[in-house]
Amino acid sequence: MGGGEANTLNIEDALAIRDEIPEVVAASPEVRSQRVVVYGNRNWATRIYGQSADYLQIRQWPIESGRMFDEDDVGEAALVAVVGQTLVDELFEGSDPIGETIRVRGLPLEVIGVLSRKGMSLMGSVQDDIVIVPYTTGFQRISGRSHAMVINVQVFDQGSMDLARMKIEDLLRERHRLAPYQDNDFTIQTQEEVAQAATETSRVTTFLLASTPGISLSP
Repeated sequence: MGGGEANTLNIEDALAIRDEIPEVVAASPEVRSQRVVVYGNRNWATRIYGQSADYLQIRQWPIESGRMFDEDDVGEAALVAVVGQTLVDELFEGSDPIGETIRVRGLPLEVIGVLSRKGMSLMGSVQDDIVIVPYTTGFQRISGRSHAMVINVQVFDQGSMDLARMKIEDLLRERHRLAPYQDNDFTIQTQEEVAQAATETSRVTTFLLASTPGISLSP
């Protein structure tokens, strides 16, 4: 997670991690927004995540119907979206939304995929209450942000975690031009560390209040 008040991670950091570290399978720069989504005469406030085409692979989150957006969609900042089951229930009353258009601040997004139901997260949030768009769309057209809040990273296996973590740290320090005496302007957490934090009330509170960018590793 980024140090201080500034967001220190960017899209180029995520691409460098993906392309330059052999132990990494996939990386997804993440930008989040809380927005009202409109369909017809119904609306719902939800979380909109800008992610890469590899995000569902990283999260091991299957598509129930339709498809995930691809690299072409990312490159074009396409106006497409993959929605969670909460959106299906609240906006479409359980009917198939594939091919329908939802609107976010007047921006039309075609629903191309529906996520399988995932339930509650370790942090107590409803994971199905989500809209996922290409990160280019999220940055350029929805959030107005220029930096990633989180970079999600998948490595080959559990045995690669420590080496990948060390290489990511070295790469980001070099990219951020940090001198040897300077502290990291980011932190790296594994899913195990996040899960451990979620079991301890005081640490959960601290994590929930945090608003700095970060990197999350998963095997």
